Amino acid sequence: MVQRMILAFALALFGIYALMAIPLKSYGQPLIIMGVIPFGMIGGLIGHVVVGIPFSALSVYVIVALAGVVVNDSIILVDFVNVSNNLLWSTADPDRDWPVCSISYPYCGFTRLRHLICDRHHARCYPVPLRNS
Repeated sequence: MVQRMILAFALALFGIYALMAIPLKSYGQPLIIMGVIPFGMIGGLIGHVVVGIPFSALSVYVIVALAGVVVNDSIILVDFVNVSNNLLWSTADPDRDWPVCSISYPYCGFTRLRHLICDRHHARCYPVPLRNS
């Protein structure tokens, strides 16, 4: 029974990898995207330990959902890096073999985090007129 579950899990991971490798036209970027799944699961387990909540079947569903959220954020980050690199390559000096400056994952992550913080701030500010009325 456990061997069948492990085989099904491995086939599911390979299917997800193959479905992401086709539109991204890369073998490495799906690994970057899927590499964050263990971090989401470990974070969920640490959260259970810190808060003192017993691990249950519902916790497994929540951790799987958390992995989906983390993968979605990772897809957005990789897409943002791809768009930024394409923009740099299109404006690069044609006499050089590389763009003038390269976009890295930490820079793009900081840029996305800045937008997330700004969006959260605006999400807190919009209900204020509703509360006052």
